[in-house]
Amino acid sequence: MTRAIPVFALALGLAAVGCKGDRLSGESDGVYEVNGVVEALPNDRDAMLHIAHEDIPDFVARDGKHNGMPAMTMPFSVGDGVDVSGFTKGDAIRFTFEVRWGSKHVLTVTKIAKTVPNDPETR
Repeated sequence: MTRAIPVFALALGLAAVGCKGDRLSGESDGVYEVNGVVEALPNDRDAMLHIAHEDIPDFVARDGKHNGMPAMTMPFSVGDGVDVSGFTKGDAIRFTFEVRWGSKHVLTVTKIAKTVPNDPETR
């Protein structure tokens, strides 16, 4: 019985590290910087940040093909250290996200900033 507690604690610790490491572990499969509009912020029911983003012509699909991605609204994970508390629905943004096809969090926002709509310097 006394051996079971340390083994359980070790397994629990490794599981916690594994879950955190899954967030952005290993090499990314792509990094993209695009403009968008915040559609919904993470909350108790949905931990994802929903963004309506512009076309991403250089997007590389899971199969490795450069198919591009049309403008659409999508859910994104929020990366460690990214603070979205100052954002509200409707904010125009410029954001960077990473793609990790083998991860639980495939699309993760790694950087985000408010922009002025139709400002040529943020395009």
